[in-house]
Amino acid sequence: MSGHTLMPYLVAGLMVSVVAGIIILFVLRKLKGSLRIVMARTAFDSGGDIEGQVGVQIRKETLGNVLTVALVASEVTTRFEEKKRTTHTREVYRDQYELEGRRTYAPGHESTHDFKLTIPATNNPDPKFGGAMAAFTRSIGDRQTRIEWAVESRLDAQGVDLVAKKIISVR
Repeated sequence: MSGHTLMPYLVAGLMVSVVAGIIILFVLRKLKGSLRIVMARTAFDSGGDIEGQVGVQIRKETLGNVLTVALVASEVTTRFEEKKRTTHTREVYRDQYELEGRRTYAPGHESTHDFKLTIPATNNPDPKFGGAMAAFTRSIGDRQTRIEWAVESRLDAQGVDLVAKKIISVR
């Protein structure tokens, strides 16, 4: 067989490997445990506070480096070209707090951690915010851009990290 005939098989093999890797990652995370973000509401005003809890449930012994919660804003740009849609996401803001430091979690461990995050005001002049504080959607020609906000929690752990993410809206 020539190199050109093998190419579809190589591409298919690579795709199967990537999908299998993703499935294995999710299975390993589920076997280790889970995080859960609980909030009374998911719609907030610019400059307001987000209050909630991060729940930790560990199924097998886990060495955790740090447990964090963060307010994250991502700029999501969608382009429409020749009947194809492509999406690009770029993180433009992250305000992260440590909930718990390094420790070993025993199998069956369950705990909750309260958090309070403040959403930056849309008129905040601080350059670290990159002007991304507005919850906007704008369209220019074949391109649409919007800001997507989320509360994210992560247990940075030996092996596979545990992650939870909850999308919120900011007015």
